[in-house]
Amino acid sequence: MEVSASGDNNITSTERLAMIEEQELDAPQGQLPGEVYCELLALYIYHEDLNNSKLLWKRIPTQCKTELAELKALWEVCKAFWQKDSASVFQQCSAYTWSEIIQKIIDDIMKKHKEKCICLISQSYSSIGTETSSALLGCTTQEALELAVNMGWTVSGDQKFIMPLLAKRQEGSPVNNEAYLQKLTQYISFLET
Repeated sequence: MEVSASGDNNITSTERLAMIEEQELDAPQGQLPGEVYCELLALYIYHEDLNNSKLLWKRIPTQCKTELAELKALWEVCKAFWQKDSASVFQQCSAYTWSEIIQKIIDDIMKKHKEKCICLISQSYSSIGTETSSALLGCTTQEALELAVNMGWTVSGDQKFIMPLLAKRQEGSPVNNEAYLQKLTQYISFLET
């Protein structure tokens, strides 16, 4: 799914990202208005491009960083992603009242991150505490239980544990590690000869 950040429904987030990057290159002294830096940082976060997020943060003028609360709040979201702290990602996304353009991107970031967490939970856990799953998914325990039921997962009688079903493998995902190990061995043997 591609988010349309600029409000123009005909532009994908990737296209908008490229436009802003080009705008930054063409800007006098290479500096953009603070609101545009906010949008660029939000788009980098949406695309999970944390390296470019960090580099952007380093080149944003200090004055913008101190004057724009929204920019600082976005940086907190970025840091939560860097730390791989799922609960903090949802907390930081919800902790600030975003501008209209940034709110659309934040909504898509949260949706995408929640889907990723659901997939990781289904692949990593045979059972997980309801409290733990709600923290990972950035929701209440009741919402986590409802999500589990909607996903077809089993909920313990006392509702303290959720037993997720293993997510179906997507087409093109690894079928088994032995096949990849065999293929890797063949490549290495070829390279050594």
